[in-house]
Amino acid sequence: MQYEFRGAWTLLVDAIRFFKTNFLKYLLISLPIFGASLIYLHILYPWILGSGLGFYGKVGAIFFGFLVLLLLGSWTQLNFYRISLSSRGTLFQFDWKQLLVFIFFTLILLNFFVAGGFFFLIFPGILFAMWGALSIPVFIREGKSPLESMITAFGYIRTQFWRVVWHFCIFFIPFIILSVGLEFIPDFFAAESWIFFVAEVCVSILGWILGVIALIYLCLVYEDLSRSGGSVSAVESKILKWIIGFFVGFSAVVILGFIFLLSVLFRDGKVEDALRLEHRAILAAALNHYSLDHEGVFPPTFDELVPTYLPILPRDPETNILYDYLLKTDGLDYKFCQIMSLGERDCFDSRGEAYYEVQGQDFVI
Repeated sequence: MQYEFRGAWTLLVDAIRFFKTNFLKYLLISLPIFGASLIYLHILYPWILGSGLGFYGKVGAIFFGFLVLLLLGSWTQLNFYRISLSSRGTLFQFDWKQLLVFIFFTLILLNFFVAGGFFFLIFPGILFAMWGALSIPVFIREGKSPLESMITAFGYIRTQFWRVVWHFCIFFIPFIILSVGLEFIPDFFAAESWIFFVAEVCVSILGWILGVIALIYLCLVYEDLSRSGGSVSAVESKILKWIIGFFVGFSAVVILGFIFLLSVLFRDGKVEDALRLEHRAILAAALNHYSLDHEGVFPPTFDELVPTYLPILPRDPETNILYDYLLKTDGLDYKFCQIMSLGERDCFDSRGEAYYEVQGQDFVI
């Protein structure tokens, strides 16, 4: 008996109904990553940038925080799939082996999508994306290896190719466009910080709802495909393994290249920060000399220092622009700031105090 596929609208209604039924489960699973993200982005990250850690100490702390969020986020997504696929296991099940394989699998698939879109343009890139996306439910529900999951997913897709393309085109692409568009909404309220915060929270909640429903929809598509069957011959399986192996190798090269690029950027950033600190000492000395010659009053702009106190004004080594300089109306106090390589705002004032300004907070150096 041939299996009757559900239509796109029916799948969407079923996905929304499933989300409503299991809302508390999805919410409970999401709370740890939500809380950790808020604490890291709004408390720990500013503190790291404003701390007395050295350059590489800050980089290491930021990387460690990102790694924790990656593990926690992957664990959350893995449990989303378990709930959506109604698989067995406790709600907060934690399996290190499955988690690490899942992270590796998703990273490889991410490069797989990018490579597919880059080399084969838009439509074939979508085909690569849906192949990889449908491999994840196979991996979780059927317990196969990542390689076998991709081969099995290929067999499922081939049996109902245009139906799968239809589902992706009418559902996932609008969801992606809408999710990306939502990210720009808070920018319209940047003038009022509290309105920006409320808009950011609302956008995050709506994005979370859309993301979970999209994941449920994907799992429903997988269930329809798995019931319809689909197989891959030995020759096709061998060809697919060669293709997947090529993209895995390509992904490894991309990841290694990215790590090398980061190391170069970090090295250059450390050199640039050292040069900025030299500029700070030069400017502070010139400002003090100017003040001694002008009865304790500091110059209105850096331009007043040239050529008497400085032959040329130091500029930021990365952007080649002058550093920000602020002078009080009485001319007796100043502050100038530099944007360091990790994004912190390094400031120095007329009292000789140095501190970081990070997201409206001051940290004494």
